[in-house]
Amino acid sequence: MKKFIFLLASVFVVSCGSPSGSKNNLQSDVDQEDPNAITKPYQPYIPEEITDVNSTKRLADSYHEDYQKKCNRYQDIFIGPINIRNGAWGIDNVDYWSLCIYGGTWSKDSYMDIGWQWNVKWDRPTGVTTYPSIGFGYHSWCKTTECVNLPKYYLPEKIKNITKLNVDYDVNIQATGTWNLLLNMWISRENNPKTWKAPDHIADEIGWFSDNNNWPRNSGKYFGLQDFGIDGKWHVYKHTNHKCWSNGKCKDFIQFRPHVKDSSRVLHMKIWLDYMLEKGWINKDHYVNNIRLGNETVTGNGITKINRFYVEY
Repeated sequence: MKKFIFLLASVFVVSCGSPSGSKNNLQSDVDQEDPNAITKPYQPYIPEEITDVNSTKRLADSYHEDYQKKCNRYQDIFIGPINIRNGAWGIDNVDYWSLCIYGGTWSKDSYMDIGWQWNVKWDRPTGVTTYPSIGFGYHSWCKTTECVNLPKYYLPEKIKNITKLNVDYDVNIQATGTWNLLLNMWISRENNPKTWKAPDHIADEIGWFSDNNNWPRNSGKYFGLQDFGIDGKWHVYKHTNHKCWSNGKCKDFIQFRPHVKDSSRVLHMKIWLDYMLEKGWINKDHYVNNIRLGNETVTGNGITKINRFYVEY
């Protein structure tokens, strides 16, 4: 069992965006049912025997780089095995925007200086504008030499081989306007960022909308309020073919919205992967390639400070 700890402040996000694909829209097509109706608690199934678990590299207790602040679209800051990304992917039509990411030190149990700040003005908002975030693994638009040559720490990992993947996070957000705190998991059809073609390799986007301010309802078909045991009760939505790529392949967007908002949580991903496998929503032979925590924003300004982001595997 390997352990990996991230500290971070984060903001929750409705749909982690990309520069490609269909336009994200605040108007949802959700089939809303009784939000208080709780279905029968989910019972995790027994997974098949694991036969080819890859060896993984153990993380150090902390990583240090020269402190950086970057304010340009799609810039990254790499600190050991994690990266902070300036995801200003939806700002083409806004009236004004600024987004800066910063950091230089990540530690599993002490000081960390990672976070971001944003300011977006838009008189007629129609969708998500930015998604600043911190992540572990290879983000789905990893193309640069610096990104693809990062050493592998556990992810990408085949879904059927995952026996433990817990995420513990806590963030401090001071913001106005419309925003969320989104923990995103990206699932790929391939496991090698050096050969995949982004975004064609993306099969699924999974989002946990931990917290929000003035955020609209999620999109897709509504599957009720589900009880995920130690991880709490969450409203479940599935947006099939959420975005389609140039090769004709599409990604689904599976969304979980909490019954009670909270920016400090521990989520046990094996529970959720088993749930989605049992529903037939994800493929056991696909790969979890990235886990990210960040703020989707529409308008307003804010500052996020990362306090904790711990991943245990």
